[in-house]
Amino acid sequence: MDASHFLPVQARAIVTFVGVVQGVGFRPTLYNYLRKLSITGIIQNFGSLGVRVIIEGEKATIEQFLGGVQNALPTMAYLESMDVQWEPYVGEFQDLRIAVSATSAGRTIVLPPDIATCDACVADLRNPSLPRYHQYPFIACAECGPRFSTMEDLPYDRERSTMVDFPLCPACQTEYETQTDRRFHAQTFACHTCGPKLSIYSNANGTLESLTSTDVPKTMARLLLEGNILAVKGIGGVHLVCRADQDEVLMKLRARKKRRKYKPFAVMARDIAHASTFAHVDELAQSLLTSFRRPVVLVPKNVPFPLAKEVAPGLDSVGTLLPYMGLHHLLFEEPLPPLVFTSGNVSNLPMALENDAIAQQLGSLADYLVLHDRRIAQRCDDSVVKIVADVPKLIRRSRGYVPEYIPLPFSCDAVNAVAFGPELHSTGAVLKLSRVFPTQHIGNVTNLETYDFLNDALTHILKLLGTDKRNITSLAYDLHPAFHSSHLAKEWASDLGIPLIPVQHHHAHHAAVLGDNQVALDDPIISITVDGVGYGSDGTPWGGEILAGSYDRVERRGHLQPLPMPGGDLAARYPARIIMSMLSSFLTPEEVRAVPLARPLPKMLPKREPELDVISRQLDHPQGMPYTTSLGRVLDALAVAFGLCVRRTYDGEPAIRFETFANGVPPDTPIPAFEIPVKVRGNIQELTTPALFQWLIEQKAFSARRATKRAYAYACHVSIGHTLAKMALTTSFAMGIKKIGLTGGVALNQIISSEIKRTVRKEGLEFLEHVRVPPGDAGISFGQCAVAASIALQKK
Repeated sequence: MDASHFLPVQARAIVTFVGVVQGVGFRPTLYNYLRKLSITGIIQNFGSLGVRVIIEGEKATIEQFLGGVQNALPTMAYLESMDVQWEPYVGEFQDLRIAVSATSAGRTIVLPPDIATCDACVADLRNPSLPRYHQYPFIACAECGPRFSTMEDLPYDRERSTMVDFPLCPACQTEYETQTDRRFHAQTFACHTCGPKLSIYSNANGTLESLTSTDVPKTMARLLLEGNILAVKGIGGVHLVCRADQDEVLMKLRARKKRRKYKPFAVMARDIAHASTFAHVDELAQSLLTSFRRPVVLVPKNVPFPLAKEVAPGLDSVGTLLPYMGLHHLLFEEPLPPLVFTSGNVSNLPMALENDAIAQQLGSLADYLVLHDRRIAQRCDDSVVKIVADVPKLIRRSRGYVPEYIPLPFSCDAVNAVAFGPELHSTGAVLKLSRVFPTQHIGNVTNLETYDFLNDALTHILKLLGTDKRNITSLAYDLHPAFHSSHLAKEWASDLGIPLIPVQHHHAHHAAVLGDNQVALDDPIISITVDGVGYGSDGTPWGGEILAGSYDRVERRGHLQPLPMPGGDLAARYPARIIMSMLSSFLTPEEVRAVPLARPLPKMLPKREPELDVISRQLDHPQGMPYTTSLGRVLDALAVAFGLCVRRTYDGEPAIRFETFANGVPPDTPIPAFEIPVKVRGNIQELTTPALFQWLIEQKAFSARRATKRAYAYACHVSIGHTLAKMALTTSFAMGIKKIGLTGGVALNQIISSEIKRTVRKEGLEFLEHVRVPPGDAGISFGQCAVAASIALQKK
């Protein structure tokens, strides 16, 4: 027999990896793995495709590599697919190397988000035997550091990031080229010699003066301990930072922010032990806080609460986060208390990015500015998570998550859509190849600055995905005709000649919970869609809906009783107006004035008694007055009725305070039971929320002792959740639909959400809730993309 029969079979393979494979140390990991197997070839970023390797060696060894690569991935990498093309062995390569990045077309990947400083880099930061990295605030490696906020284009290489301004020094270049080094082919690292630098500026009567400091973190700590407010430029924007243990410091910050009267602040702690001094951090919260995403996590306050009451007035939880960049770690090496870290912007405006603009915007807010000379390509606020019934729910999906995609559960590769979101708590989104790429948190699109921010964020995502605007097939936007985000969609449509798809607000919520749970295209669900307000398909404000359907169309099968909103939007700002609306639905004008609940209402209105008289006259003749089915407005009214607040000073405040009050019910306190009546008209159910108020008045709940009031407040939440679930179940049984979902901002309410989930599961039905997409308005753009894709497929 020929001896060649016993020689190993040689082969060549071209392998394409798609997923989160750029900017996470994927190429260096592949290099070290392949080198151990004695395989030769090249590894390269392949534009918007992902990472490609062309390798040669024994076929059995290459197969060993392919079989084991999934277990060798870096922590932050995610492999969506691995395409292998076998070719004859040609002996092209003498060694293994990482090649210059190539370009590609036709597919898409996702750039990784900004990643918290890893433990190895924190150790280097504290190691005096490494002078180039010791105490260096911008330390990073192949597996950590900024990504999205620095990237200007793909493929992911230093020359297409803001780090291009900082050429590597010889020592860093050596590390970059050393195959066994942790910074081998890392793109955003640098050192004291070649990297970005920090500077401190004092703010003397609006004039910035450089403050000489050889140790910026130590100087920052001294200034903070003295009670100063610092504006600190970070990875994706600016924070206003101050100590969190002194009310007078926080009152100064609130006074300067002007519109921040009661809105809670996030607090950064040194580590979990430090955070545990002021909050209850359970195992799930700890896993979120210490993850590479480093979101702000809402955790229960310790009782007594050792920090300033002005951190989160009237609430039982505190937004907590841990250090996620080198400067934070260095700062907490000093003996500091927990620190407030809040977005460094004038209320309702996006954070400034350039140093001059930061100084101009925050000159009246901060005593000192801590700035660096690295450009920020994209602003990216902190992400915020709340744990609801043991499930983490995103309130704000931004730093640490964006621009990762969320796949749709059906193929729509021919659809390239852009969604413009709602007006408040907004994000936009881009759909490409069955994947939705939501933008970072945009905010309230109510002025030119946030309008431009939304436009720029969407344009940037398209650029990273290599998508020309002329290849977009549809534009999805909120049905509300006055939303600025809808005007932006129409502007794009006019410029590009692209079809517009209006999507009703709650239809988008419905589609978002469908897509988040990977429900098939033709598989309908019943959704309980509950939020503050949304423009209904009948032109009236909705907000407490039972919807049935799939992605492309929904049917309204239930809602809360429509209530007049005297003064329109004023009723959202001053919920006493909604209380009058509630009372007027079952009492005469004379009876309304006589009921004890109405007596304090004049003090809750800016114009006092004369304003209440006007409201009464309006409610006597409600023709032409806007009506709403919003559950958010009902919860607001309950909060005021229980004496918890008078005016909404930030979105959701009364309802959040009401939930906090109910959560404080003493253990073993009996909870009254009340099932809210439901009227049925044809196949439409109507939840009569005024009956809840009528019951509370009869029970004298509003004037009871505090513990009893808390029990009634808890009962209100349970009653609302239970009755909404029963309405959904009635619709489910009538239509033969076995899945019920919960979406909208009220889905973040712990008591209501838990009761709905319990009631649905008790009947043996599948309960759907949000996992990757915020249930509130920040998830609307994802739902809009899903609707646009399904409509496009239906037209084929």
